[in-house]
Amino acid sequence: MDGNGRGRNIAHSGDARQWGPSGMPLLLGFMAICLSGLAVPVCAQVRIQDSGDLVGLVGADGVWAQRDPRWHREVVLKGHEGHTYLARRIRVDTGEVAYGFVYSHCLDSSHEAGPHPPFSSDLRMDEPVLQNWDSAHCFFDVAADQGSLCHSRAGFSTFGANEETGGVEVRWDNYSATTCVRFTAQAQEARLAVDVKVLPKVKTDCLSLYLRCYPNAYAGGNAGAALRRRRILTPNRDVAATSNSLQTIVLQKEEPWVVYYDVNFDKDQSHAVSEGARWTGAGPCALAYDVRQTTQAVVRLANYHIDTVLSYPPAVREMNLMLWDFGAGPGAKNNRDALNYFKSLKIRKETP
Repeated sequence: MDGNGRGRNIAHSGDARQWGPSGMPLLLGFMAICLSGLAVPVCAQVRIQDSGDLVGLVGADGVWAQRDPRWHREVVLKGHEGHTYLARRIRVDTGEVAYGFVYSHCLDSSHEAGPHPPFSSDLRMDEPVLQNWDSAHCFFDVAADQGSLCHSRAGFSTFGANEETGGVEVRWDNYSATTCVRFTAQAQEARLAVDVKVLPKVKTDCLSLYLRCYPNAYAGGNAGAALRRRRILTPNRDVAATSNSLQTIVLQKEEPWVVYYDVNFDKDQSHAVSEGARWTGAGPCALAYDVRQTTQAVVRLANYHIDTVLSYPPAVREMNLMLWDFGAGPGAKNNRDALNYFKSLKIRKETP
């Protein structure tokens, strides 16, 4: 089951099996899920919109008016005054959920070796909602020995437009490594498969994936701190964030998925976080990863953003995971429905 109650067989490479609801095979990490229920219509298609590269000069006041109609505000780019700046937005719509990938990169040579002020080079997600996977800064990063492999200019390509399977491929090529991240969506399904390939060019002791989310709602930064009730759910535990401290939670091999949610900002719940400012919650978000690939998986649970760090041995060249965003669209879910779906997963390994 894919979290929507819809079903279809998906063929991807992979071997060892794990299992989903009702005993249906679930290959976490290899992005293959065999589902039961309603079949995806033959005519179902993934719709892709690509703005192309938008390039312009940042003003002396740090303002560069983004020209994509989806971006409604001017962004103040401190540290980039007078620089040539690039942005791009790609929207992948499955019919159940639309994922919006927003990329920004400063082309000024002063950033090649650092420093990297905010918005130097970010891959963000602004759909299905601004909250959940981070739309303000970088929601996804690949690192070698704690250093990002994604600060150089990225190349983008799309695939599968108007087909049953489609998505976005992002490629970084710099002095440290060639890194390729492929986001794949299936028509009429909510999940997003993420396949990462890294070819290091220098000695590397550890590879890591970093993901950041603000579950259900940003909820007003410091002003909303007293109202937020961040939590994570895994197969083994349901953990609440504390108001003033960061918790480092090491996931066990029996915890191949995490749901990130806020009990006070559930879907359609609204609260005034300051005078004249209200925040309305959306559905939560979730992640699944292949426990056989990682050396460690850590969730840094705080009462604002939640970071997840997946660490891999240096010999690993491919990393696989899956994301869900239940924030909006036909595939949206409230906390209860999303949590019940993941609680229903029965996972076991079997011989191929």
